[in-house]
Amino acid sequence: MLYNDHWDDLKQRMMGYWEREAMDRACAAIMVKKPGYEDFGEHNFYFDVETADRMHRERFANHHYIGEALPCLFPYFGTAGIAEYTGCKPNRVPRTTWFDHWMADEDEPDASQITYKCPEAFEAQKAAIEKLVELSKGDYLVSVSDNAGILDALAEIRGTDNLMMDMLADPEFVEEGIRNLLPIYKKTQEQLFDVVKDNNDGSVLSWMHLWAPKRMAQLQCDLSVMISPEMFNRFVMPELEELCDFLRWAKIERAGVFPFSPEEGTPAAEMPDQVSEDVANRRAELLVDLQSRVMDEFNEERLGGVVEVLCEGFDLEMGCWVGRTWADSPDVDGHVYFTAAGTIQPGTFVNVCITGTSDGDLTGEVED
Repeated sequence: MLYNDHWDDLKQRMMGYWEREAMDRACAAIMVKKPGYEDFGEHNFYFDVETADRMHRERFANHHYIGEALPCLFPYFGTAGIAEYTGCKPNRVPRTTWFDHWMADEDEPDASQITYKCPEAFEAQKAAIEKLVELSKGDYLVSVSDNAGILDALAEIRGTDNLMMDMLADPEFVEEGIRNLLPIYKKTQEQLFDVVKDNNDGSVLSWMHLWAPKRMAQLQCDLSVMISPEMFNRFVMPELEELCDFLRWAKIERAGVFPFSPEEGTPAAEMPDQVSEDVANRRAELLVDLQSRVMDEFNEERLGGVVEVLCEGFDLEMGCWVGRTWADSPDVDGHVYFTAAGTIQPGTFVNVCITGTSDGDLTGEVED
């Protein structure tokens, strides 16, 4: 990569970040502007891709990219941009974009009207991103546009004030609107990822300086700061649950999940509007279920490989030896159950060839 001379090392470190490997330092993205350069700031170029390419090349050439900092061009067409694909008219100025609310005047809104009625808006954005990828020539990264935020997009369609009232007076409209927007987001996001994946060798979040080898995007709901925990649970959680399956690259192979519980004497314990115990437990269960599926996939990929295992003793119930790898925390992560030709002393490290998986655990046999 022209503007990053340690791209391969950066990807390797980011892979370590996703895999939760122990590394010599935390990931850090540091951009240092060179003396005398005046940056163009937050100016958006929209469909003027040639100017965007030229100005960003000037920016990239006049910065040092240290650590995991990414020279990345972010094609911006408006936050919660899928609203435009349903008919919202964009108002674009150099620093931002806002949308006209095409359903704002309806006293009894009909969610069935929220459809993919303006594919030409998406196709124009897709063509601009394709041109940016062509112009980049692999010299820098190109991210996808900011289409995240399903409930935020519904607020652009209906108007925030109206949508807040709908949550109270017509919650079924809100739920149906979200259901109608989700397939639009997934369909368009998948196409945009296909456009940039070869250039990026994966996907990037430019504003977070994150890279992943597969599909990745942020999950967000800016509107959540204006609603109660009960409303969040009803209107936002189903969206997050569905998108967790769609955008499931940010894998945490090992994670301990527990619901929030107030600790006496801490500021958090005194904060108002605490979520109920049922809501906290439901969110934790969602993460545990997702984590379990991620761990099963991860373990399947380890079949045939050899891992170093610390033997903890003989498990009478399983009828074999048991231990854990360096990455497995006691009483949190899974175990490695293995057979051996002879006796293994507890506390001994052995190399185990993985031959199977079982409910988050690995099974195998000691290599001779």
